[in-house]
Amino acid sequence: MNTEDFTVELGSGTDEILVGDWDGDGLDTLCVRSGNTYSFINDLEDTDNSISVTYGKSSYEVLAGDWDADGVDTLCVRHGNIYMFQENIEDETAYVTVTYGKATDEYYAGKWF
Repeated sequence: MNTEDFTVELGSGTDEILVGDWDGDGLDTLCVRSGNTYSFINDLEDTDNSISVTYGKSSYEVLAGDWDADGVDTLCVRHGNIYMFQENIEDETAYVTVTYGKATDEYYAGKWF
């Protein structure tokens, strides 16, 4: 990618945008969430080539992160105090589900240690 500024148009005005390193190449790119459908773009200059999956329900909150420290970001959907983690972005079911805290708790993603 060159160092010039450019514009990328994805999704609609009501879609949610997530950022992560979806392919483990060390570069963050975009994911467009429309309801419970997620479209991952690994190259900002080739937005027609994306991976789309259906995950969770549209009412679930979502986080992006490298949950298993493999260098690749995936999704975690939250319903109340239940967190459902993907193993890779093409998974449409959780590989692990964790119950943690209270449904009213605020939550944050990050690399803490």
